[in-house]
Amino acid sequence: MAGLIIKDLINLKRYGKILGVLIAIYAIMSFINKDVSMFNGFFTVVLAMITISSYSFDEAAKWDSYALSMPVDRKDIVRGKYCLLLIITLIGLGISLLFTVSINLYTGSNSLLKDFEFSIIGGLGLLFLYSIIIPFITRFGVEKARIIIIIVLMLPMAIGYLIKNSFNNEIIIPEIILEISELFLQYKSIIVSIGIVLALSISYNISVKIYQKKQF
Repeated sequence: MAGLIIKDLINLKRYGKILGVLIAIYAIMSFINKDVSMFNGFFTVVLAMITISSYSFDEAAKWDSYALSMPVDRKDIVRGKYCLLLIITLIGLGISLLFTVSINLYTGSNSLLKDFEFSIIGGLGLLFLYSIIIPFITRFGVEKARIIIIIVLMLPMAIGYLIKNSFNNEIIIPEIILEISELFLQYKSIIVSIGIVLALSISYNISVKIYQKKQF
């Protein structure tokens, strides 16, 4: 399985220079504006693009047909993609952490980790969204699942917009929802961690079942 992950990382190297330039531009803009959120927000989008690109490369090269002609377990191919997602997310959070500390040192902030929580939220959000997206990509491929991918990625923005409007229009929110929200905020770290693990586990098992039956 390690070989499958290395293969994906090598394929993604072709994006290295372009991403390096974009990251440098947003880093400079963040330093000028003394606002780390600009860089962290952009980096979340980059992580989303990188993960989808790994599937696009495989699809274009008809990798699955070739891989299955070798003694490779179908579960390992699926597991490799989920491991790649986790690795990319961790690398992204690591880079974001270094940049956050750097810009907070530059601005003389009281906390070196100021605004880093937004990177964590973005990373966890991506893991949850991809737990929904990957089974569709596994079943239909990147091109056919593109509409579904766009809908899933746009869903948080739509929900955020509706919540914002509900507060602006002073809509009365049921008390039970407020109580659930308070409970969630109180135990958010535990609930989110368990939720992400469950979402990825369910997603992985669904993807494995789909891939085992898929013909290439």
